[in-house]
Amino acid sequence: MYFSHAFPRKKVHCKTNTKYLEKIGIKTKTIPTSETLNTDSFVTPPSTESQIMSMIKEAESGVPVPEICRKHGIGQSTLYKWRSKYGGMEASDVKRLKELEDENRKLKYMFATLSLKHSMLEEIISKKL
Repeated sequence: MYFSHAFPRKKVHCKTNTKYLEKIGIKTKTIPTSETLNTDSFVTPPSTESQIMSMIKEAESGVPVPEICRKHGIGQSTLYKWRSKYGGMEASDVKRLKELEDENRKLKYMFATLSLKHSMLEEIISKKL
């Protein structure tokens, strides 16, 4: 809880009895926590290819970007990033691109683990000799 005393601009963090403070005339303010926030009002960003492509097509058709972002609950930078990455593609192309990126990520992980194992084995062999 924050309470302001003699200096209304200065906020002091203190654990104290709010009823006592209000009784003596000090205004208190409760800080919202994760329990008190309404998470039902938050919109999750779209992750499907068709939703991303529909938003990009909306932007290309002339709908203002802030309006699209507010409607779908995303940031403007996210929409611009998607537009630069997926602009001019169809939904099937975007889906294939995501599949290839996922496969590439898995292959990079496999390569990293195998090269680590290889270097460990070389180290063990060199110590034995």
